[in-house]
Amino acid sequence: MEDSFMEVTDIIREYDVKDRKGFDFYEICELLNKASDAVKQSKEFRFENVGFNLTPSVDKSEWGTYFGPKFHGKTDDGQTFSYPSLSDITEEAVTYWYKRSGEVVNPYLKARYMGLVWDFMKKVSAKTYPSDLYNNYIDSLLAVVSGEYPSHPVITVNISNRLFDLGCKNNKYLGKIKDVLSAFDIKYDMDDKSPRLWGMYLLLIINNKRFFTQDEAGKVIERHEKRLERLYNGLNKDKSLFWTLKEQVTLLAEYYSKNNQQNECKRVLNCLESALSIVASTMSNMQKAGNLEMVARLYLKFNLHSEYKRLLGQIESSSKVAAKEMQASKFEFTYPIEALMQLKDFIVQGDTMEQIQKFCLYFVLDKKEQEKSLKEMAVRFPLQYLIPTQLEDEKGRPLSQVGGIENDFEGQLVMHISQNLNLQSLPLNFIIKALVENQVFSTANIMKMVGDSPIIVEDRYFVIEEALTSFFKENYLVFCHLIVPQIENFFRELLDKSGKPVIKPQNNSKSQGYTLRILDDILRDEVISSTFNENIAYYFRVVLTDQRGWNVRNALCHGLQSPYNYNQTVADRLFHIFMLLLLIK
Repeated sequence: MEDSFMEVTDIIREYDVKDRKGFDFYEICELLNKASDAVKQSKEFRFENVGFNLTPSVDKSEWGTYFGPKFHGKTDDGQTFSYPSLSDITEEAVTYWYKRSGEVVNPYLKARYMGLVWDFMKKVSAKTYPSDLYNNYIDSLLAVVSGEYPSHPVITVNISNRLFDLGCKNNKYLGKIKDVLSAFDIKYDMDDKSPRLWGMYLLLIINNKRFFTQDEAGKVIERHEKRLERLYNGLNKDKSLFWTLKEQVTLLAEYYSKNNQQNECKRVLNCLESALSIVASTMSNMQKAGNLEMVARLYLKFNLHSEYKRLLGQIESSSKVAAKEMQASKFEFTYPIEALMQLKDFIVQGDTMEQIQKFCLYFVLDKKEQEKSLKEMAVRFPLQYLIPTQLEDEKGRPLSQVGGIENDFEGQLVMHISQNLNLQSLPLNFIIKALVENQVFSTANIMKMVGDSPIIVEDRYFVIEEALTSFFKENYLVFCHLIVPQIENFFRELLDKSGKPVIKPQNNSKSQGYTLRILDDILRDEVISSTFNENIAYYFRVVLTDQRGWNVRNALCHGLQSPYNYNQTVADRLFHIFMLLLLIK
């Protein structure tokens, strides 16, 4: 066992020199992997291998700790896996790391061992921290940052954030930490194209204002203002500086906004807008429109509403021009006739009511299943789901932006369900025609159900009958325009009969009047999910009111789409929703 320990420590010894800098821990992992099989069976090897394979996280790892697994995911059968595993981190491993922290002399190695002990000791044991651990850990981190031991300054930035988080509330260390971080900031002040380096210290000031004096913050802001001027003046020679300038402007705007300096915030954002006009000649129309939107969103983020509104007209104009650059893409798929016939055999059997119920429930997608499906797709095609998606109307005007799956899972889910509803269009129409052929669906039969419905008032019967007649004659344009207002009224009647208000106070503070609740608000009411279920309530929103989904109600009532869009696919889906409403007794 002693021989194994010596061999393992010998592997690491070449890095354990006080002034050895510029290495990465993966290098140690690679050397450990070359050890003999006998050594790999030793506890010392396992402890070292786990310790150097654990990866620091920007926020918190999957385990709620600073250090987390290098790999984390799910197997094909849905089981979660991690490498290293949390089960690899035992009390014995932590004790070993603490012992090693006292043996090594290289600050980078020392900080790694002590960081592991600090992170996991209380997680895997009932022991308290050793009395010298905190001070030694902070001292090691100070040495790592001031000496820039990591292989790249970006890694030093990450360690700097860890250092500040641990030491900012300790008066003994706060001054030292600020001195070290300020020196790093000054060193990279002229490295204008590396915002990750010169942005770190200002971000700490923005998010931890109480730990910095006005004089300290002022000196940092002065350096950033000079950089903004350099970047702006350099745009004529190097248009690529625009992207760095955007990062600089955003940082300054964050600072000025948090310090209630709105005029300064507006000034730097105006600078970004002006910079865009300088570099616009190098961009496609689509890029111009997207970047104009980006500037507008920043105005909105920092509550500069008048500036935001001023840009809306430009965004609309540029988006129309950009739309001409877009190319149509076609997606084809085949649906086996055998599958359609099996579906028909399943639904078109039993009495009339059984067939209608199966029709209604089959074509509602299960939200949980769709969430699972989306996550699986994101694993198979990660790039597609990491990139934000801009949704536009027919004229290229921006409507919604759906972020990547990591920060906008809900938006991605709505788009995913919308796409799958489109894929359902063929079997949905096939089953509707089968039920018409089977004399389950007809204007007369459905009007009998309308007469029995508790949420449809009699003066709506003739409109519904006209809508159904149009549907079965395949006059889908008329059907859509007649049925959508009736569907909205059905939901309103459902709330009213459930004792829930269908009105709300007007937003105008000068008015004491009321207005009807909009459909999206109604569809989020608990009455809808309790009357149907959460899957159906979510389905209603995706089809009718969610701008990231089909949004049929809003598009139709506000004339946002060409009449040609109200085709068989949309009509079949509205008919399905209408039949779901008729199930209410």
